[in-house]
Amino acid sequence: MTPPSSRFLLALAWLLVPLAASASEWNDSKGNCDQQFEGYEGADLSSLKQCLMLWEAYKPTSEIDDEDKRRLAPALNRLYWSGDDEAKYYATQSLSRMHLQPTSAPTGGEATKKYNTEKVEKKARAERTKYKPRDVDKPARVAADKQVQLGLKEHKKGRYAKALEYFGTALEKDPGSVAALYNYACASSLDGNKADAVEYLQRLVDLGTKEALAKVKKARTDRDFDPVKDDADFKRVTGFARIKVVNGVGEYGEEEVERVVKTLQQLGYEVVPGGADKHDRSYPIVWYKKHSKHIAPVVEKALNHPKTRYQLIDWDSQFDLIVSWGDLVRKNKFNEPVVKSYAPKDPDEAEKKMEELAWEEDRALQEPDKVSRKVEHTAGAPGRTKMRVESGARRVEDTFKRGKSAVDKATGLFK
Repeated sequence: MTPPSSRFLLALAWLLVPLAASASEWNDSKGNCDQQFEGYEGADLSSLKQCLMLWEAYKPTSEIDDEDKRRLAPALNRLYWSGDDEAKYYATQSLSRMHLQPTSAPTGGEATKKYNTEKVEKKARAERTKYKPRDVDKPARVAADKQVQLGLKEHKKGRYAKALEYFGTALEKDPGSVAALYNYACASSLDGNKADAVEYLQRLVDLGTKEALAKVKKARTDRDFDPVKDDADFKRVTGFARIKVVNGVGEYGEEEVERVVKTLQQLGYEVVPGGADKHDRSYPIVWYKKHSKHIAPVVEKALNHPKTRYQLIDWDSQFDLIVSWGDLVRKNKFNEPVVKSYAPKDPDEAEKKMEELAWEEDRALQEPDKVSRKVEHTAGAPGRTKMRVESGARRVEDTFKRGKSAVDKATGLFK
């Protein structure tokens, strides 16, 4: 994985350098990228993406010829279908520069597996019939409640199969019973039936009432769901996430990191303060796993920083989301380093902020694919940062001249 600090420099180069780029600059900067593009089928995806970012930075559109299109198009197509969100973004931009579009989904190997897996998952979610229980009268609801109470007695005794019978009877009498749906999910989890545990939580999401969604979020901390908490489907449906928060601003970021940790804990996430980032950050970054992509915007709202960026976690990690707090350190009139506070100004504003975050969570749970598309469209996008670029072009140019081969694969980021 390309280090985020290098990513920023490459992205900044994408914005600043092409205006003055020439063929000689590409030739000076490309290293072994010609070989990477020609041998794209066996090339490492991370290396291929780095070459593409260099191409975008140093190859002027006016000098792209038919031979370049022939040589690059297959490599860009592989990155589009098999790479991470950032690779997909750059592949789309580069193909657009050449007046091309991604071809149809490839066949065979990693690309087919990745494409088909994502396609099947999205298709399954789209084809699943939304749970719409029938309305029942008051006597039916009372009868269902009695069955729930009988089920809870069995549940407490550890007789989960018997408890499921009672909860099932309750749902026959009142299919919209929030208590019956939630406890059926709990008992299913403890009885070893992950699929039913997730399905009945999803039915609560389908109901979409305040009470139902509160139960879904309660599942994040309910010990009954410990057997399924590591399951990606459980995390997707409930929004449960293990989050690591690190500080990329040193001593000047300690207060903001503490605020972020407390806010995320209040929302019911499992948060681990991770100490200092290995890189200095001038803006926050939210790394995410695919099953938690829809929760990344909720975390962004909690950070409350306008320049937050998203990146995909493409390495093995025990965390579903990783947050690195970053901000610009400025000098005040006394020449003392200071950072801006992004915390609510008073208790009323803090309460309003938590209400907004709760609404964002509900939306993420009810419309996960729609919310995820926002992340896909902005992850790694150079224009997303809108950062100050005083002397930026010179800084980027110096970085590349000192050693374009030094763009390492980030083995020490959080691994």
